[in-house]
Amino acid sequence: MGRKMYVMNGGKLGRKVGTTENRSDFLKKEKTQKIVSLLEKGKSVRDISGRLGVSTKTVVKVRKYSEIQKVVGCSPKTIKKVKEQIKYEDNKV
Repeated sequence: MGRKMYVMNGGKLGRKVGTTENRSDFLKKEKTQKIVSLLEKGKSVRDISGRLGVSTKTVVKVRKYSEIQKVVGCSPKTIKKVKEQIKYEDNKV
């Protein structure tokens, strides 16, 4: 009942507007570019993590995002639109 009353009285839930970052901006960061270059040289996730002082999860995230962008060859927004279109067509049949 407390949460419901909070929202009814104008309270806001969730993340603040503007606190999230899209994938293309994330991939343009300097540290992210360093991670990508080390991945392309064949370095391991743990090695990159230790060298640059980032978590292994960050390195894996960069690897995933950069691979998706390379395979498809387009922006993350376009990838999202294509995935949505595929889901729509699958549900249509």
